[in-house]
Amino acid sequence: MTITWLASYPKSGNTWMRAFLTAWQAGAVDINGLHAGSVMNSRHLFDEEMGLASSDLSLAELFRLRGGFHIRMAASMRAPCFVKTHDAFRLPGGEACLFPAGASAGCVYIVRNPLDVAVSFAHHEARSIDWTIERMADPDARLNWWSSGISPSLPEALSTWSGHVTSWLDQTLVPVHPVSYEAMSRNPRAAFAGVLRFAGLEVDEGVLDAAIAASRFEVLRDQEAAAGFGEKTQTSESFFRQGRAGGWRDALTRDQIARIVEDHGPVMARLGYLDEARTFLDHP
Repeated sequence: MTITWLASYPKSGNTWMRAFLTAWQAGAVDINGLHAGSVMNSRHLFDEEMGLASSDLSLAELFRLRGGFHIRMAASMRAPCFVKTHDAFRLPGGEACLFPAGASAGCVYIVRNPLDVAVSFAHHEARSIDWTIERMADPDARLNWWSSGISPSLPEALSTWSGHVTSWLDQTLVPVHPVSYEAMSRNPRAAFAGVLRFAGLEVDEGVLDAAIAASRFEVLRDQEAAAGFGEKTQTSESFFRQGRAGGWRDALTRDQIARIVEDHGPVMARLGYLDEARTFLDHP
């Protein structure tokens, strides 16, 4: 049990969390050398460790084997080891657990208002917001899975935005520490200190403040402008775009907000996002 997963639906703040942890561990941030990457999503590593050609496996077979792969990899790692993932905890049918307790010390689950996720994810994928809203409601949504080719990264099971959130927060196999993008923006000292304590790490206030300063959005954006960012999609203009909570108010139409509320209202209410959306719809 060595891995602390950094789990999130895409564009919820995972890269910001990784930048902070990189600064906390190394004293500085290079966005093209962030710690806690997607090592467990490497197709090459999977093939080498499992002795299989993943390209010969079906999607269902890959997902069934991922849990065992994580256990084998965790055995060679030293805690605390942070690893990023965008996978839901289980597939929508509940049949495949991708994150067995034998590999997992815990999970930091990063969540963000789905209204902001829709805007940011659309820019990231260079797609329309309407297309992105539909994808966020698709229980079969995947990353790194194409019918016309093979990605160097293993497929990731997103599920819906609501399904992704509840798959992690409602499971009982792995301890979970939820942290919101909004809390990270509003009070980064409390949010990031909580993550460190959850992972069993001692919090040095000076190191904490320095890591927060080194991972500020402006720092990351300026690095991308100067040297590019390897994790940016080829179609998007930039990865670090605005870095603020609440930008949905200026980017979404009333119909788009209403669709997201219709798709995800119960989970939005659970996380404290619904009242703000409904108030805006009533009094734009």
